[in-house]
Amino acid sequence: MVLDNKRSLFHKIFGPMEAGSIRGSIFNMVILSLGTGMFALPKYMSNTSLFLACFLIIGICFSVWWSLLLLSKACEKNKIYNYSKLIELLYGKILSLIYDIIVILYSFGVLILFNCIIFSNLGEALYGIYYYIEYDTLQKFLNNSFWNEWYIKILLPYASSIIIVYPMCLIKDVSKLRIISLIGVINIIGLIIIVIYQSKDYIKKENLENNVNYFDIKKGFQGDFDTLNFISCIFYASCFHIGCVPVINTLTNNVQRRIEKAIRRTILIDIFFYLVIAVVGYLSCPIDTPSLIIQRPTIKPHDSDIVMGIGKIGFVFTFFTKLPNTYSSLRITLFDKIWGTTEITDTKNYIVTFIVIIVCVTCSILYSDISSYIKIMGGLFSALVGFLFPSLLIIKSNGKKIYHWENILTLAFFIILTLIGFISSAFTVHKMIVGEQ
Repeated sequence: MVLDNKRSLFHKIFGPMEAGSIRGSIFNMVILSLGTGMFALPKYMSNTSLFLACFLIIGICFSVWWSLLLLSKACEKNKIYNYSKLIELLYGKILSLIYDIIVILYSFGVLILFNCIIFSNLGEALYGIYYYIEYDTLQKFLNNSFWNEWYIKILLPYASSIIIVYPMCLIKDVSKLRIISLIGVINIIGLIIIVIYQSKDYIKKENLENNVNYFDIKKGFQGDFDTLNFISCIFYASCFHIGCVPVINTLTNNVQRRIEKAIRRTILIDIFFYLVIAVVGYLSCPIDTPSLIIQRPTIKPHDSDIVMGIGKIGFVFTFFTKLPNTYSSLRITLFDKIWGTTEITDTKNYIVTFIVIIVCVTCSILYSDISSYIKIMGGLFSALVGFLFPSLLIIKSNGKKIYHWENILTLAFFIILTLIGFISSAFTVHKMIVGEQ
């Protein structure tokens, strides 16, 4: 094997991407953190303010970077690259069981959401490319066309999941998903380019002057507390710790230096894309910003949007590539809880994977609106797994006394972030109870 420092820059960028390589690991981690959360960022910028939103994106992403470094160091110190087993070793079975429950609830919720997004975006893409001719609005197409027939709403999700998703999810080694992840990342980049390119037609001088909130941060702490929703959104988008550990485990020569390089580059890529989409998306649509910026209305009412339609088809394929990466951590947890081992045998893999896919598709058909559940997961589950648990693991692994100033500073910082996540989730639950969500 040719060492990294002896390869030319050209070979590092364009050379073969082997299983367990740093590039392959980066793509596997990037695909976990790019998706709906990123395209939802512009929605919260109006009241949060552009300045505060950018600050929060950078600050939280660097916090995620720090916590991933702590988690990777804890894994390396204890020579255990299984998040649940590491918690069990250092803190016992109860906390490990809490982690496993979080993984199951989080992963099932995300997999259900992915199936909902695949179906809805495919419908939106078809409308923007062709069916805008027959129907005045997207809603009329979704409700009154063939797209609302049972054979589309039921058979299409099952067929696509079994034919496309099921074979990919059977792959046991996440390092072998690197090409699939690369395709997903390329599709995401293509959609980002489309958003940026089309923004030149959306951005108007009068909108920028009168409707863009640049620095008024106090609005984000009034009324609906959009700042909390924004934080939950970033937590959900950027915290990929559950899927990160299996990737680290399959990294060739996974010494700390190589692990940190992969994590650092992943976070820098995330920050760049988050900022670009958040700022450009918000400036292009500062009034009535849609939940996802790729759903912004066309410049001319009832006009085609073929380019965005093609981009949404690419977005659909991105989620096909995200599903197996997200599923890999859930599978490890299910095997461990059911059979007491993380060894994945073929027969059990076929059965468990098939059941999980069918359950997730069925839930997505029966209940497609799980956005509130995702907000709760972003604030609660991501805060626990992404911030609190890594800080707890490192203070038991770094060889320093618990009351050492570094441990106190680390724990205090991540406890504050965790509490912010809890408050955000509680606020979402309150809005659901009173019927505002």
